[in-house]
Amino acid sequence: MAKRFNMIVKETKSSFLSLSLPDKRQIGKVHSVFATSLNIMVNNQLINFSQEGMSLSAHGCILGKKKMGTLLELCRPKDIVKVENDKITFYTKQGVESVDLSDFTEMDLSLTKINIADQSIAGTSVFQSLKAVSFEEEIGIACDGKAKAVFDILNNIATSSEEEKNKAVTFLIGRGKGLTPSGDDILSGFIMIRKSFLEKDNFQEYVKEKLKVQKTTDISEAYYNALFSGYVSSLFLTFLSAFETNETLNTNQLIKLIGKYGHTSGYDTLLGMYLGLQSLINEMEE
Repeated sequence: MAKRFNMIVKETKSSFLSLSLPDKRQIGKVHSVFATSLNIMVNNQLINFSQEGMSLSAHGCILGKKKMGTLLELCRPKDIVKVENDKITFYTKQGVESVDLSDFTEMDLSLTKINIADQSIAGTSVFQSLKAVSFEEEIGIACDGKAKAVFDILNNIATSSEEEKNKAVTFLIGRGKGLTPSGDDILSGFIMIRKSFLEKDNFQEYVKEKLKVQKTTDISEAYYNALFSGYVSSLFLTFLSAFETNETLNTNQLIKLIGKYGHTSGYDTLLGMYLGLQSLINEMEE
């Protein structure tokens, strides 16, 4: 796997965003505005705008600090947005501002298969570093009996029954507080690992089906949609590349960096990745 970069220092767009932009003019709205980023919703598709120095979202782009600062100052939720080809125009009460994505550098955020040759997963710096994390103290849902039973199902997903798989997915989708509930982040991390190691894995189909009847937040759904298509953020691609470098210091630094994302979102996703690795180890031992 080629080396990936997580902190973007120039105007960049995700390859998944390029593929998913509408062909015809679409009218949408500003979905949410934060300290250093914002989201718009167009045709039921969420598009993220973040400023340089941040990780590139699978469904977004990175703007220069000046441009991002202008948008953050002008935009409010429900402001009208027009998307036409690569041009996105914001119509706010304080003025009109446009972003032309045509000249942005495109970054490939697609997952690639991880090959660690003869090395066991359990012996990698990634697995050992994740094993050392006190997840019960860091994640956003209580590690009670119900949660631990679900984690055990994920750990042994290859031998879990259809009923157990559906039970785990039902328990986790939308569970927790915040823009991306902890349960969704755990599922995302789990799917991310299995898609990275296996040529074919149908677990995400259980999540897809359940999302048709069990809703979560718009932002979680956007992450799911990108992941189902095989795309993740630049930061997680960098973390996955640590399987190749296998350097403990680098891996621990990345874990700390990811852990800073969201209230508990980073650690929730890392737990899902750890459970995914454990499930692969258990399958290989059978």
